Formats: sequence, C-alpha cells, structure tokens
Amino acid sequence: IAEYGWGYFIRNSLVGMGILYAILSLIGLLILLKSGYTPVKMGVFSLILGFLIEFLFMKPDWVYSITSLRITGGVFIAVLLSAIYWFAVWGFPSYIIKRYST
Repeated sequence: IAEYGWGYFIRNSLVGMGILYAILSLIGLLILLKSGYTPVKMGVFSLILGFLIEFLFMKPDWVYSITSLRITGGVFIAVLLSAIYWFAVWGFPSYIIKRYST
C-alpha cells in the first residue's frame, strides 16, 4: 500500500474478488444445470464450499480466531456476514433461474 497507494490496492482487490466470483458463479451454473438442485440446496452447497475455501486458502482473521477458540462478537458477525455472502453466491442466482425459466 505504501508503494502504490490505496487506489491501486482497492482496484486490484476488486478485480481479484470479481474474478473469483465469476469463476465460482460459472461452476455453480454448471452444477445447477447438470444436477437440477433446488435453490436452497445450491445455497447450502455454496456455503459449504465457501467456508472450505476460506478455511483452507483465504484464512481471514476470524478463521484464526475460531481455530484458537477466541470467539467474540466480532467473530460471530464476520462468520454471519460470510455465511450470507456464500449462500447468496449460488442460492440467489439459482432461485432467479428456476423462477423465470419455467
């Protein structure tokens, strides 16, 4: 951040998050089309996959807090927000596709 500035950091972070979201959405679409899961199943599947990705690769601060058994209110809120995000990645698009494709 000190070398390039906040603008560079935020732009690259947003591009990286966008690429990850696009890849995960494509995988979710393929799973939805091949399996025909309900939106709730897709959301739960996305939630499980998302938490696996966070625990194995991304490792935000709340993951370290959980593994060291230091669970506070902030950690609870972070997990809740992360759960909402990961459920929505495949849950909401599959709901839209199922609702308007029939």
